[in-house]
Amino acid sequence: MQSELKTHSTHYDLHRLVVLMILVGAAVTSVGISISVWAEYQDIGMQVFFRRSDFLGDYSPLAYVFNMSLIIAGSCILLAMYGLYLLKLGDFSHFLSITGSWVACLLCSLVSFP
Repeated sequence: MQSELKTHSTHYDLHRLVVLMILVGAAVTSVGISISVWAEYQDIGMQVFFRRSDFLGDYSPLAYVFNMSLIIAGSCILLAMYGLYLLKLGDFSHFLSITGSWVACLLCSLVSFP
């Protein structure tokens, strides 16, 4: 156990959590939005680029993919901001974690309230 602690420090667990959750949230959102845009592109062509993004989550065939990707991204960002808050790196990181948590909550509520 001691040799394990010497090679793998537990001091960076929250750093890893923050970075990985941000990356996972961005990847899931990118894939979900890309699938939804591609499906709409198949139906209406170039007009998909002139529509508001919230129409992707309304009654389109793959609306559940778009909505679930936003919910998962919001959850990942919220978890990352909680980890950043627990790191206590300074006033700016504290402000950033609170602002990021607010954005994550708004991202999740974007799906709930059309």
